[in-house]
Amino acid sequence: MQDEVFIKQLIAGGGKAEKAIQTFFKLHKGMIGKAIKQHQLSEEECLDAYTDAIISLRRQVIEGVFRGESKISTYFYTIFYRRCVDLIRKKSTQKERLTEEYPDLADDKPIASDRMQIQEAFEGLMQYMEQLSQQCKDILMYRYYWGYEDMAEIASKLGIKNANTAGSLRYRCMQRLMNLLAKGN
Repeated sequence: MQDEVFIKQLIAGGGKAEKAIQTFFKLHKGMIGKAIKQHQLSEEECLDAYTDAIISLRRQVIEGVFRGESKISTYFYTIFYRRCVDLIRKKSTQKERLTEEYPDLADDKPIASDRMQIQEAFEGLMQYMEQLSQQCKDILMYRYYWGYEDMAEIASKLGIKNANTAGSLRYRCMQRLMNLLAKGN
């Protein structure tokens, strides 16, 4: 996907933005496997960091923070990398100074084994999602997969009373998903 097209679709919002985010997610999800190995974080932590990075990228593109001085994938990787470093800092029980090293970005395509790992992790997550109600799946997909931040917009799309109700449902659905992940069934 060309950067200009991706940016236009994000700014357009709605279905175009959803489709652009889905495509971007699939194209760059190999970063999760690399982060698991590089930063020694769990799959869940890396997926959270990845999702947060996509949401942040979307916000920065829409707000005009991204100026196009680099490829969108390079810019995204920097956001994602920093999210991973933040997680490492939070996990650290010792107060040691962490230095950020930016890996070589010459080849930003994931290797086949990373792609397979990410695909397996994603499929595993989706199996847990299948155990949730359709409403829970929809809310979580809109919020975390497609990057909708406005709960009023999600509520409108899903026919939910209001943003507060949608937010409460999102929280409960996320708790259910986390419980399923913790139990491993």
